[in-house]
Amino acid sequence: MQAGFVGEGGSLETDGEGTLLATVSSLVNGNRNPGMTQDQVEQAMKSALGIDKVIWVPGLAGQDVTDCHIDCLARFVAPGHVILDQPGPRTAAKWVAVYDETEKILQSATDAQGRSLTLTELPGPDRDRMRVRVGPDSGFLSSYTNYYTVNGAVLVPRFGDTVADGAAYAVLQAACPGRNVVQLNIDTIASGSGGIHCVTRSQPVVPRSSGRTAPDAPAGRRPWGPAVPRFASASSEEGCRAEYPVRNSSQPMAEPAPGPDPGGGSVMNTSHLARRIAAAAAAVVLPVSLGVLAPQAFAAEADGPFGPGCAAVPAEGEGSVDGMADDPVATAASNNPELSTLVAAVQKAGLVDTLNNAEDITVFAPTNAAFAKIPKADLDKVLADKAALTKILTYHVVGEEVDKADLADGSFETLQGGTVTTDGSGDDFVVNDTAKIVCGDVPTSNATVHIVDTVLMPK
Repeated sequence: MQAGFVGEGGSLETDGEGTLLATVSSLVNGNRNPGMTQDQVEQAMKSALGIDKVIWVPGLAGQDVTDCHIDCLARFVAPGHVILDQPGPRTAAKWVAVYDETEKILQSATDAQGRSLTLTELPGPDRDRMRVRVGPDSGFLSSYTNYYTVNGAVLVPRFGDTVADGAAYAVLQAACPGRNVVQLNIDTIASGSGGIHCVTRSQPVVPRSSGRTAPDAPAGRRPWGPAVPRFASASSEEGCRAEYPVRNSSQPMAEPAPGPDPGGGSVMNTSHLARRIAAAAAAVVLPVSLGVLAPQAFAAEADGPFGPGCAAVPAEGEGSVDGMADDPVATAASNNPELSTLVAAVQKAGLVDTLNNAEDITVFAPTNAAFAKIPKADLDKVLADKAALTKILTYHVVGEEVDKADLADGSFETLQGGTVTTDGSGDDFVVNDTAKIVCGDVPTSNATVHIVDTVLMPK
């Protein structure tokens, strides 16, 4: 496809209804489109992509390999609704200024349909609380906004700041109904200035042309024009609420080499980062959440973890069974993306040290989906009440070791003072007759963890 301009996938963010977000720094730049004005780049994008309106934000040139791609700054989660990356504590002042400028522009902008935009801020992590401690001028990409949408899920980074990780989960889960938010440790990729969206690409299912052909269309090349569906409406870039078929493929799509075409335009370069980022990505094993994506192989001993959800536990890394066994329970839970809401609640209640310093305890750990069953207003009220939150969380903790052999017709006193009951057989067990154990007997250095699908409430 002769696009008439040079840009990467991360520099283009569309809503599926004719609007595109972009940074001036990335596209109106001599390293991509020498000699082209902003208006010329915009007209080329409108012609190539079938869009009606471009909302430009300044960005910041020369500070990272992308010259400030839009996919780390602002994303459509639905037409008229933009997620805006809010710099976390100890972010360099230059990036805070980029955020301030972007927010001001988007607050007064309208989309191609004439609608004002709804902005939802997505706070970044505190760089002093991430797993990888980096300075404000480091190239480490600590942006939750660089997420990637796949069939049924949204893949989101987690950086080890449990409060910010939990907030990112909550914001995107609320913004993307019908999809499960899956948080992944991407430290190796982020250390190379990349993110999840940077190193992935969708393979959309696009209806074929109605048959109209351009008289000068090169042989074998599908024409691009009014007869062809818009790029935006066929792409997963139109937001996480979109309903359209997307076929994921492990095989990379053919990519044209950048450079001038015979007609004076440029072939669109769809690679996002330098090859060193791709190499780093290939070395990373990305964990998946319980029951969301295709399960990874799970090798457990006969007396090891049990339950249907265990099939999705990562085979290696901090979130694997072996990795969690090395850490005390609160720390181990922070490495499991499916427990990020629980981890954030534990930190808010001030129970991290209490749980990490206890010995031979059992924790019934609700998944993110379990917390999502609670009406948002009720959950927000509990999270804001430390006493009530502590009461609920300590009700999930038993002051003795409870393993699979003890779960059949069991009754145990919790740290809260109440009692939880368990029942079942084989690999099927329930707690208080309502909460199913989806993965039980997960060991940590000081506790046995049973992951459950429902939050337990003190009686």
